[in-house]
Amino acid sequence: MKKQIDSGVVRQNREALLKAFADLRKQGLIALANFSCCQNCAGFEIATRIDDMDAKHAAKVKGCVYWHNQDEDDLRERGHVALAYGSLGTRKHGEVGLPTVEVGKMVVEALKERGLCFAWNGSDGQRILVDLNVVNEKASIPKVEEKKAKKLLKMKGWDGNVFSVMGNTQRALKEAGVEKAKISAVIEECTKGSYDHALATCVAALKEAGYEIRIR
Repeated sequence: MKKQIDSGVVRQNREALLKAFADLRKQGLIALANFSCCQNCAGFEIATRIDDMDAKHAAKVKGCVYWHNQDEDDLRERGHVALAYGSLGTRKHGEVGLPTVEVGKMVVEALKERGLCFAWNGSDGQRILVDLNVVNEKASIPKVEEKKAKKLLKMKGWDGNVFSVMGNTQRALKEAGVEKAKISAVIEECTKGSYDHALATCVAALKEAGYEIRIR
């Protein structure tokens, strides 16, 4: 029996994965999504890109991570994707990047930071499998600056008591059709920090659900 995937969860996690790739690009990796037809072609094309660089820029490349078109098909059909990663052998600059295992460690740290579920045995012979079917609380509760959250106190009909704010937020999210699991995650997150943290969490969840924070 074919496993049913939640397209909403997969789509949300795919966005989180793209953000993890953006994080890795800032750290010096070439990170490409749905790139080229297969693993052999993708590796060759990335190596060619590095050959087109001068020595100074090539030296800054720490490695690469990507998934290709065939992997994208698996993502759409099954909700998971296998990432290829490592250093690159080039004709002009020789071997470019950190050892493959070190690149893998960079990738899994970025996945953790974005709340993604993955499997990797720590060896350079296994691709990193990312399961996009798993609900990602980090993706479902965007962070905002806590100082901006105090606008919530000025919302008409809402008082400043944190339990009142949490209760109103819970009702508003339910009315907006937000899933029970996500609402529970928001309320749980409110209890993990300070008063300002709770307000920030509520404001972020309300904005994500489509509400505008209006000042009275």
